[in-house]
Order: sequence, then structure tokens, then C-alpha cells
Amino acid sequence: MIRLLRRFLQKDAHLVAANVFFVAAQIAIQTFLVMQEMKNIIDRGVELRDMDFIYRSGGRMLLFTLLTCLCTVIASWLSARITAHLACRMRAECYRKVVSMPTALFAQYGESTLMMRTIADATQIQTLTINLMRTSLMVPIIIVCMLVLIFRMNRVIFLILLGVFVLTAAVLIFLGARSTRLFDLAQRKNDRISLLMKENITGARTIRAFSREDLEAEKMEAASEEAYRAAVLANRRICFLTPLSMILMNWAVVFIYAAAGSQLRARLVSISDLLLVFQYLGYFISCLAVIPVLVDLLPRASVSARRINEILDLDTEGSPPRAVSREGDAAGEIVLSHVTFGYHGAKNALTDVSFTARAGETTAIIGATGSGKTTLLALLMGFYAPDSGEIRMDGCPGLSYAPQRAQVFQDTLRNNITAYSESATEPQILRALYGSCFDEVLRQMPEGLDTVMAAGGANLSGGQRQRLSLARALCRQAGVYLLDDPCSALDARTAQTVLTRIREVLRGKTVIMVSQKISAIRGADRIIVLRDGRVEGEGAHGELLASCGEYRSIYETQHYLEREGEQ
Repeated sequence: MIRLLRRFLQKDAHLVAANVFFVAAQIAIQTFLVMQEMKNIIDRGVELRDMDFIYRSGGRMLLFTLLTCLCTVIASWLSARITAHLACRMRAECYRKVVSMPTALFAQYGESTLMMRTIADATQIQTLTINLMRTSLMVPIIIVCMLVLIFRMNRVIFLILLGVFVLTAAVLIFLGARSTRLFDLAQRKNDRISLLMKENITGARTIRAFSREDLEAEKMEAASEEAYRAAVLANRRICFLTPLSMILMNWAVVFIYAAAGSQLRARLVSISDLLLVFQYLGYFISCLAVIPVLVDLLPRASVSARRINEILDLDTEGSPPRAVSREGDAAGEIVLSHVTFGYHGAKNALTDVSFTARAGETTAIIGATGSGKTTLLALLMGFYAPDSGEIRMDGCPGLSYAPQRAQVFQDTLRNNITAYSESATEPQILRALYGSCFDEVLRQMPEGLDTVMAAGGANLSGGQRQRLSLARALCRQAGVYLLDDPCSALDARTAQTVLTRIREVLRGKTVIMVSQKISAIRGADRIIVLRDGRVEGEGAHGELLASCGEYRSIYETQHYLEREGEQ
């Protein structure tokens, strides 16, 4: 917690110092000036019936009160500014870590917990900090000041107050420390709710199509019930803090009044001194009521700080190492040598894969579902590093990637295609739209490239989203283009048109295309056949029909289905 606050409050150190100054000034004015004037009024004004002195002293008390209010307002403004900066910097740093996180690490944590840590946990830290900067900062100062002042005026009352305060603090610290683990559990339950909410929103159409609303509602209700139980269990330790502390302090007041009454009867203390002590005591108890709130916030914030520090401490720059090295003379040539890779906790997705994708040629990868096609592209993109073997990409000026899952951002069509690149020219954009056959869709848009896409591409069909994703890849000037099943959502006629245009637009470029359909890749210069993560065959279409049983089986199945469809 302290490390996290120090990290993000360094730039506002002057504001923190100013906040401490005005809080201390507020306490000093109220403690040493306002209360002293009250004692003077009793000792001199009331005792001597000097109304002029009472008016003058009352005027000074009013002035000091106005100064206290001014200090309070300034301290509140400073604390709000400090904590706003803190939350802003914390979320920005977490976001930078998340977007630069390697794919394997991103999958290990999951989207829901990363979102909760960036938003909800940062809010917990902000809530604690603003309490520390305002009321909680006053507590230690007031407690020390009141104890010192009461000690100087009445030792008996001081001993009673000190004993009860130590007992109260010990109980609060003990209960607060024991609740930290329970708040950690409650946060994990909230992560589960966030995950289910994301699944329900992104998969709303699928849920409705299969009439699974009731099942998803039951899952959400069960997760909410678990979060409810975890929160109740965690707060059960905390809910006794305020009443317990107030009971102890009120008993302290009873003993103090009894001791003060005995001293007053024995004429060991004056009425004005006793009233001043009671003023100090009331101030002390009112500030002590803040401690349970602070103890309530500390376990939650400490859990949130640990979760945020865990993200910020990740080494996202050097891990995992890039699997692709660029060296050699043949620009765009890609060589895979005995590459093996497996996801954490699963069998190898690729085993001893070796082949060469020659520069300026189209290399196609085909195989059944789960054969490792998309994983291979992820390795080429550097999302993962191979467990063994080597990937060499020689003299490549850059990569462009069309993922299997089309992603559309809520922005203009122009920004979606250029991926916010200012260097993309109008001819490049139009050429990319032509290559993906999205130019047909563009002609139906009255605002053209300035048309705003709905979030997730809700105003586009599945095939249009895929063509937009392909246009984004074609718009980038690169040496190697990785296309992950770019025609899977297209009808046969549109798919053939797109493939023809891709060959036209990317002539002379190195292209690696993944597909499950032979009709999409039969014209490729080289075809790699994968089966269960291994290379089953390699060659042109005609060669593989004659030499590779896996390829021939795929061809016969798809050719049979095509004939059936024609009938």
C-alpha cells in the first residue's frame, strides 16, 4: 500500500505537503485558539461579569472559526485534486501494462480480473486516500495533541483516557487484520461476476437464440449469492468496530465524569479547566470515531493495492521473448525449424513443425479444427514463444494480421481501417477496401469513410465485419501478411471474389493464409497440411492430392459436400 501511494503521489508531493499544512492549521486553530478563548471567557468574562471582554473574545472565536472553515475548504479541495490525480495515473499505468501484456500472460489472468483491478480496485485506493487526506489525517494529530493537553491539565483523566484508547486500538487492529483474507476472497467473487456479465453481454444473441436466458440468470444469481456470502463474512468482522469502540469510549467518559466530580468536590480543579478538559475529550472522541471507518477501509484497500501491484510489477517488455528474429538477404522469407509449442496445462498444440514460406509467395495452411493453424499464426506474430525450435523471419519490414475473430471499434470507418494510423493515405484505404470487397458496402454508406461503426460492429453483418477486418490488414504496408481464415463468414461467390482480389493486391508479398476450405487455398504456391499439430504434408494442390492422405480426405469430403449441395 505505502509503495503504491509513494509511486503515484510523488508528482503531487507539494500538494500533499500543502494539504498536511492546512489540516494541521485547522486543528491548531480549533484546539489552541478557539478552545482557549472559551476558557478565557469563563475565567475572566463570566467570573468578573466583563461583557466587553466576552464580546471581544467572542469576536475572536468567530474569526478563528472562519479561519478553520477556510482551512477545511482548502484541505478538501487539495485532497480531491490529489486523489483524482492518483486514480488517473494508477488506471493509466494499469492500462499500459494490460495492453503491453504478452498474450499468454493476458490469458492467464483473464479479462474480467484485469478490468476489475484497473477500475474497481483503483477506486478502493482512491476512497482510502481521500479519507486519509481529509478526516483520517486529523486523527493522529488530534489524538496526540489532546493526550498531551489533558496530561498537562489532569493526570487522572489522562490515565483513564490513555488506557481505554490503547485497548480500543488493539481490538480494532486485531479485527481489521483478520478480515484481510476475507476481503481478498470477496474481490475474487466480484471478478467472477464481472466475467459472467461480460459473457452475457457479448454472447447475448447466442443466449437468446438457444433460449438459455434462465440458465444464465441462474448462473449469475449463484455467483451473486457467493459474492454476497463472502462480503457478509468479511464485513461481519468489521461491523462490530464502530459500536465496540464507542462502547469503550463511552465507558471511559463515565469514569472520567466520576473522577472529575470527585476532583471538583475536593476543589482540586477549577470549573473552567474541567470544561476545557471536557471540550478536549469531546474533540478526542469525535475524531476517534473515524478510526473504525479507517480500519474498515484498510483491509479492502490493502487487498486492492496488492492486486494492482501484482499487475504493475509484471515484466511485460522482456517476457515472453520475441520468437521471430530478422536477419538474412531474402526479404520476407519465413523459416520454421522443429517448432514445438503447448499452452499451459494442455498437450502440445504444435509438435516438431518445420517448413519454409518463400518470399513473395502465398503459403496456405490447412487442417481440421484443433490442428494448430491459428496457434501457428500466433507464434509468427510473436504473441507466444515456442517451447523449442526456432522461427526466423528474414529481412521483413513488418507484419500485418487479419485475425479469425473480427474486431470492430466504435469509431469511423476510416479509423477502423487505418487502425488510427495517420500515415495511411486515401488511395491505400480505397485499395484495401477493394481487396476485401468492402467497397460494395462503402457505396451504401451515405457518409462514406466518416460513417461511425457501432460498438462491436452491431450495424454490420458477420461477413461485412470479416471483410472490414481484412481491409484493416490490407491497408497496412508490410512485408508479410498473415490471414487467419479470411473468408470463413463469406458465401462461396463473395469468397472467390475476395481471394482473387487479395492475390491482386498482395502480388509480390509474402502471404500466409489459414483456411479450412480447399477451395480457398488450392491456388496457393505452397500448402502445408497440419494434423494434430504436426506437418502431415507439404506441396502444391496437385502434389498433395497424390501424396497426402489427410489432404485427399479433406478434399474428397468437401468435394462430396459440394456435389450434394449442387443436387
